[in-house]
Amino acid sequence: MNTKKILFNWDVILASLSLVVLLFTVITQIILRSFFDMPLMGAEELTRFMVLSGILFPLAYTERFNSHIVMEELQNLLPQVIKSVLRFLIQLSTTVVYILVTLSATLVLINNANNTTATLEIPFWIFFLPNVLGFLGISVLRIITHFCYLTKKELPWASL
Repeated sequence: MNTKKILFNWDVILASLSLVVLLFTVITQIILRSFFDMPLMGAEELTRFMVLSGILFPLAYTERFNSHIVMEELQNLLPQVIKSVLRFLIQLSTTVVYILVTLSATLVLINNANNTTATLEIPFWIFFLPNVLGFLGISVLRIITHFCYLTKKELPWASL
């Protein structure tokens, strides 16, 4: 895998690692509880963190490959002009929402930087980092998409 492809797929790589750690944690917890009557300390906290990572890191991936949920059946009933305007407004409004969520998540992370989680005492900024990185990734991707659309350039990831 070349460097450009790795950089474009950072989200998929981190999400995959999160899922592997999640499965390992859950299986270890089941084995330790069932056979040794000794639960893994902080497994619930680590599982929660891995679920967040597995969901939030690949947000940009779903956008890059148009694999998110859309209501095409309803849109296809509309005339082409209305459909084009509607799609543009949807794209623009979701980009604004992603940027606002990114800013909000960043402020939450900064305001709680000195706090820790209850069981494992993981610094809160580490626990909240998937939110910031996931929404930052999709925000940057959406801005690039809008730029390419307006300048009629090919998307950088189209050739990968």
